Amino acid sequence: MIELSERSELFRKEIEDVGGLIYTKEMLSRFFMYWSEPSKRKKMRYEMEKTWDLSRRLALWARNNYDNIQCFLSESQKTIKQKRHAFAISLEPYLPKYGRDVLNAFFNYWTTPENKPNPAKLRWEEQQFWGLETKLQEWVARNEKPRF
Repeated sequence: MIELSERSELFRKEIEDVGGLIYTKEMLSRFFMYWSEPSKRKKMRYEMEKTWDLSRRLALWARNNYDNIQCFLSESQKTIKQKRHAFAISLEPYLPKYGRDVLNAFFNYWTTPENKPNPAKLRWEEQQFWGLETKLQEWVARNEKPRF
């Protein structure tokens, strides 16, 4: 069996991977501190649960917010890297319809950071109106090659 300290670190990483784009560091830290508490049998609290779905537990923790802290990241708190990752995830449902090449070109164009020393926004965030599906349809129509 893996040592408690290693399991604890794996759990911390999993929390960050699942919730890092949605929840604040403070909320994730408090969640980790509660659910990683070890028992006398060297098991963390979450390991003793009969069922466990991390994304659902995080959502419930944020909804209950017993600590009255800010639980959700605002767009201004997200890094460029986090925003690009979230944008990539939002494109996944369109992969069968448009294909990888179209989505990669679309992604690269719309996730270009603003031209500033410390960019805070991506190109798509500077648009007055944004609808992902509409923009994808326009992109495909504009970039479609004529077939002769």
